[in-house]
Amino acid sequence: MLSEKKTYSLDLCFKGARNYLHGSDIIPAVLALSGPAEKISFQIHRMASHPLLARWVNEQELEKFRQTLQICMLMVYVDERHEKKTIAVFEDDQNQITTRIPYKEEHITESSYVSGKKIIQEMPNNGSFIERIIALNKLLIQQVETSHDLVLMRLDLQRMPVNPYRISIELTRVIAEQTFISVLMGDDERLGNIYFAKRP
Repeated sequence: MLSEKKTYSLDLCFKGARNYLHGSDIIPAVLALSGPAEKISFQIHRMASHPLLARWVNEQELEKFRQTLQICMLMVYVDERHEKKTIAVFEDDQNQITTRIPYKEEHITESSYVSGKKIIQEMPNNGSFIERIIALNKLLIQQVETSHDLVLMRLDLQRMPVNPYRISIELTRVIAEQTFISVLMGDDERLGNIYFAKRP
């Protein structure tokens, strides 16, 4: 059993030609620490290019982290004991990422199609649930709204783990042509919301 008093290293590498760590890798790594969870919110504060560390924090510790601007991501959730928890993810800027794996996002979105402001993938071909929803939502926004580079800002999920066969994502709100909010559906069940923004 993991100790909530320890700091854990997330064993991550760069994907494809990217020089930053991808949300589709960071989120599953943090979920591996939390275990089954519900009422989940992943809040991405900044991009990361160094190895990542993660630890549970209380409100007082969280405020200290905010002041140092060290936070890359927060996971706020309710655990199996129905207790609200927060995991903070921050960079280990004393070390470097030295590994890289091949990655082609178009393989993740294979067999998907866009209808109006909705993208649908009837069956999983490649990738995890998190990889699928991030890649599909990015493709949707770039087809119906903007060709600008995008970044994941936030992901809210009702619970994890889930691994739906059919995924549909509908873009429901655009704020100031900068922020894009979509509703996630899996096997006809609402799973949560995903937020993207134009990359600065």
